[in-house]
Amino acid sequence: VGMQWTIGDIWIIYSEIDADGCLELDHEWDASTVIMDFNLEGKRCFAGQDAGETLKISDNQHNIYFHGDADADGVVRIEGPRARSLLVLFSKEYFLWLSRHGSDAVKLFADRVAKDEPTVFSDQDLSMGPDIRNCIGYILNCALADDLKGMFMHSKAVELLALPAESLYNASQRQPPTITNEYDRDRILLARDYLVQHITLPPSPAASSVIARITELKLTKRFKQPFGFAVRGYPSG
Repeated sequence: VGMQWTIGDIWIIYSEIDADGCLELDHEWDASTVIMDFNLEGKRCFAGQDAGETLKISDNQHNIYFHGDADADGVVRIEGPRARSLLVLFSKEYFLWLSRHGSDAVKLFADRVAKDEPTVFSDQDLSMGPDIRNCIGYILNCALADDLKGMFMHSKAVELLALPAESLYNASQRQPPTITNEYDRDRILLARDYLVQHITLPPSPAASSVIARITELKLTKRFKQPFGFAVRGYPSG
């Protein structure tokens, strides 16, 4: 299943793939595009044809890539039963124009793009917060007429470009997780995964604690440490 929209120098691509365990697909991008990757479900690994490094991204994570003068062709391996992702591609020229109005992190990334240097926005993939997921939801469920849809999609693509900069800042300010008990950490991750999978009708903190097999008090106190958001209302805000 897939959908694609073209708005001038912006391309938005949504895909759903049933991998049934593991699936490999040929991968080819125009090396002159800046790629925003929002991985909604599943795990994907990209390996270039030359001896380049492998890029990996897990569910509910996002990042921005630019291949530059490196070979953009390779293989994407999907791990897990299902994969869902949204890609937003900007032409190099349009991204550089937009970046003039961006944060310091975006401008630093743009400096490397201008030099055709292969680069990623963040050394570690960033978690998608409620703002990003809501923005993606607006894109996928847009019911505007065609003469208005282009303007709407353009505004949301630019909004998605601004939000990773906020995610990077929040990640840099966040205190390291203090969940040292492996069982508790696994329970918190289980609750997070269930909430992400049921974004349209998220369970209450009490119901989440039953699903994760952890007390509601412990879930409420410890959920925010690694993710930066309270369990109540996550991930829809």
